[in-house]
Amino acid sequence: MTLNNLVKQQAVLALLCTFLFLSAARSDEPSGMRSVHLRGASSLVPVARIVAENYMTEYPGLIVTVEEGGTRRGIKGVLDGSVDIGMASSNNFKEMTGVLLHERELECRIVGRGAVIPFVHPSNQVSGISINDLRKILTGEISNWKYLNGRDAPITVCSYNSSSGDRAVLKTLIMEDHIITPNAIILDSHTMKQYVASHPNALGYAGIPFIDKTIKPLSVNGVYASSKTIKDKSYPLARDLIFYMRKDCPDEVRKFVDYFLNPSKGQKIVRQSGDVPVAE
Repeated sequence: MTLNNLVKQQAVLALLCTFLFLSAARSDEPSGMRSVHLRGASSLVPVARIVAENYMTEYPGLIVTVEEGGTRRGIKGVLDGSVDIGMASSNNFKEMTGVLLHERELECRIVGRGAVIPFVHPSNQVSGISINDLRKILTGEISNWKYLNGRDAPITVCSYNSSSGDRAVLKTLIMEDHIITPNAIILDSHTMKQYVASHPNALGYAGIPFIDKTIKPLSVNGVYASSKTIKDKSYPLARDLIFYMRKDCPDEVRKFVDYFLNPSKGQKIVRQSGDVPVAE
């Protein structure tokens, strides 16, 4: 056997091994398995996870993953292709991402309506707050509960990081050109609720799905957040809940969004969470 023939045989053998390896690798993948990846606002995560579980039960050939990360990271993930759907609790796209919403690239679907709700420890004597006083607390101008007819105790402000849609809602609706006090404790939705529930002088804020009996929601300008006050827009801190996706997204993504907007499917879960569905 000549050297040339030996080289040819080794090349053919290498190609054959490569083919067998790739065939074996593909056989390990679930047949027809597809996926939809959501990331974004913590206010939408509890609802989205339940809807995703129901969807996968009805359509077992699809994997739907839902993760937190904040509105900013969710939308940026759609832009850079790392996720299919960005969940947003603020429609201030430019504020959240630092880029413009190019109509040729992204589209948005309003999937529910919710609210940002300030809350305190259940023992706090304060039951309501005005927009003006809430702004003063968040900026540090009001630093003691006694100025709101509460106990003589310092206010501990809890807030989110800059990627939060809830924080962007407050910035848009009440903060104007003011900034949140640098003394604020930065937490996520779960730890903020736990912190306020165990610290009598703390104040936090969150979406409806995170409000429970361990904390005390405050009225804003004399109005409590409810389905009725969100729908009729009498609650001052109402906001839209939004899915962002690419206009050229795969059919699987659109099918999941349609399922989420189905009144008897996803919108039913939105209603059960306390938020307001957009499709009845």
